[in-house]
Amino acid sequence: MRNYAALVAAALPTAFCAVSVLQPTPPMGFNDWSAFMCGLNETLFVDTAHAMVKFGLLEAGYNRLNLDDCWSLGERAANGSMQWNPAKFPRGLPWLTSYLKSLGFQAGIYTDAGLKSCGGYPGAHGYERLDAETFASWGFDYVKLDGCNMPTGTEEEYKMVYGHWHAILSAMEPPLVFSESAPAYFAEADNLTDWYTVMDWVPEYGQLARHSRDTLVWNSTLYWPDITGWDSVMFNYGQEVRLARYQRPGYFNDPDFLNVDHFDYTLAEKKSHFAIWASLSAPLIISAYIPDFTPEEVKYLTNKDLISVNQDPLALQATLVSQDGTWDVLTKSLANGDRLVTAINRGNFTSDLKIPFERIGLPPLSIVKVKDLWTGSWSVASNKVTAVNVPSHGTAVMRLSALGHQWAVTPTGMFFNTASLTCLTSYPGETVGFANSTGADGQVWQTKSDGTISTLSGERSSPLKCLTDRGAGNVTLEVCSGRLAQQWDYHITGNVRSRKSKGCLTEGEDEMVITSPCLWEENIKVTSTLSRQKFTAHLNCNVQEDCLSPFPSVTYLESLTRDGFVLIPSILNASQIAALRTASAETIELARGGKWPSVRTLPKQFPPWDIAPGTNPAAGGIWGVQFMMHPDLPHSQTFINNYFSHEVIDVVKELLHCTDDELVLELFNLLIRPDRDFELKWHRDDIQPSATAEEEIERLREPAWHAQWNLALYDDESLIVVPGSHARARTDVERSADPYEKGLPGEIKVRMKAGDVVFYNNNILHRGAYLSGVERMTLHGSMGHVGGVD
Repeated sequence: MRNYAALVAAALPTAFCAVSVLQPTPPMGFNDWSAFMCGLNETLFVDTAHAMVKFGLLEAGYNRLNLDDCWSLGERAANGSMQWNPAKFPRGLPWLTSYLKSLGFQAGIYTDAGLKSCGGYPGAHGYERLDAETFASWGFDYVKLDGCNMPTGTEEEYKMVYGHWHAILSAMEPPLVFSESAPAYFAEADNLTDWYTVMDWVPEYGQLARHSRDTLVWNSTLYWPDITGWDSVMFNYGQEVRLARYQRPGYFNDPDFLNVDHFDYTLAEKKSHFAIWASLSAPLIISAYIPDFTPEEVKYLTNKDLISVNQDPLALQATLVSQDGTWDVLTKSLANGDRLVTAINRGNFTSDLKIPFERIGLPPLSIVKVKDLWTGSWSVASNKVTAVNVPSHGTAVMRLSALGHQWAVTPTGMFFNTASLTCLTSYPGETVGFANSTGADGQVWQTKSDGTISTLSGERSSPLKCLTDRGAGNVTLEVCSGRLAQQWDYHITGNVRSRKSKGCLTEGEDEMVITSPCLWEENIKVTSTLSRQKFTAHLNCNVQEDCLSPFPSVTYLESLTRDGFVLIPSILNASQIAALRTASAETIELARGGKWPSVRTLPKQFPPWDIAPGTNPAAGGIWGVQFMMHPDLPHSQTFINNYFSHEVIDVVKELLHCTDDELVLELFNLLIRPDRDFELKWHRDDIQPSATAEEEIERLREPAWHAQWNLALYDDESLIVVPGSHARARTDVERSADPYEKGLPGEIKVRMKAGDVVFYNNNILHRGAYLSGVERMTLHGSMGHVGGVD
């Protein structure tokens, strides 16, 4: 059995907190690379801009022109800055960006994270801040960061360098759009674990990420003689559909450029290329000689209906609901409640396809309006929608609207194993396994709000059967009851996790379906491709929130990684809260009376505490009690039971990726109502305020070996944090702020009800504000991983 599995569950969108985003919909525009490679120059960009205005491309939304590699001289200037090639850009890049902006365009530029660019020009390694400031001063608001010629080429190095760029670009005023190429450098390894690990972090760093090889450049046949234009499109599309769970407003998977005038595409293939990218809400970046476009090419590229789908505010990536070797059917929801259906004819002949409504998550007896997005014509359909007369390598795209009623969409689709590309398949009786995709009903699954998973074919039988964790690694189909053994969670890592055993769905030997310990993103040494616990869930949903019920898309670890904290409600019941309050109240009475020496004294923020020998430690006021598990404390066993409770331990193990045997006991204290109002300064626990931005980044890149939490026994909103600050250097505003600054940009109060717990990264920017008139009993704990022990 391969230990580490990846579930490619066909297209369950991932929901994220609503935040202001730099690039809410995918970018549209032009890049020179595929068509011209190192042949770019000022004339090309000026002529391209004029043609985009003339042909209506700018009006249609293509408002960006991006320079790719080879724009610079071969050496940096004496002061280390990059220099444009004056032979290619005689009036300079500041002039070019200014001129493009006068026409209504935005401008982007290329650089490389390594020592040299892919074309052999100076890389940005070691010059990141200087180059970012230079690009901004020239008028660029978008940076594409390639990944050639890295010093070591490890995933860890890419994360460090790309994270550094993120910190720089996001802190600039205004921030620059960041296009990341890191995933492409891991996309075709024998073991794809690093690819998925990179995909886990790129959405937090930038606005789009190139995940695979280039689509065909103009002379591709010289070094890819056996790959056709259609092969290239289908390869990158195949990579893209594995990654739907990562996409959201503000971050887009990028399958590369639209090669509109490449000689190796038929018109049907060009139109399919555009329609598929539009359905995926992928960036629509043209790489071609636009002044020579034909009327047919301009017509399909400016199709308002398809561009509207691409720019839909939900930003969902269309997901697979069926695949049979000839037809791929994808669907997604749109912001106004409509459904998109995209049918790709991968076969060699013109053909028709009937798609039952239940395949796309609609009630089978629905009556809907159908708009053909190629012709603009409307029709009415019931029970099924039909793609008619679709040419070989052509694509039908239809928009479905409810007719006189509201519809409830059931998340429906396929589960693909990202390693083997086999599908989760049901068979008669209770048997379930993995098999090659055939498009059969037994390979199409539906999820319910209670986390159950049933096959589409099960809807036609009586009674309905659900995927069931039988224990000891066994998975079967049994009559649906909604019991714990039939409830599953889908994580952004691609793991499908049993709520009963906490094991992850895994493809075992002989295509068996089993559960095994979740290994998340560990790079296990296996004999062939990526582990078999990672899946892509292609489950179309009505809106993003609907996908949360069956499969919570954001785990505790994902929230902690993204925001720097995760609030978990109600981990204690009323009787547990009452018992801990009683124990805490008596402990506080001992401490205030000078009968427990280990306290946090006012007005100090950090130890050592001001406790004079032979005096009452609490005489000057206290705001905390230390060492709650010390055997001399009367209620120590109550606190020990809480510290080692499964409610706490289970979360810690998820956050630290560890087993019970790898946990290390650290601290457990009690934060209490202070004797007078008291505030803590803005701080990071392990980084001094005097640290430079570079020192901060270096420290923040170190592994997290500790899980730290506050567990409230009374309502508590004392903790104030700046979400996301754990992953970047401080901004200039944060550096210059008063230590007790109120209203720091982005700050929030973490509001906990009694029984809630918040886990937080100890290097998130945070402070505390404690009121003497408000009761406070909050248990403050920390637990470590053995890997962090010196």
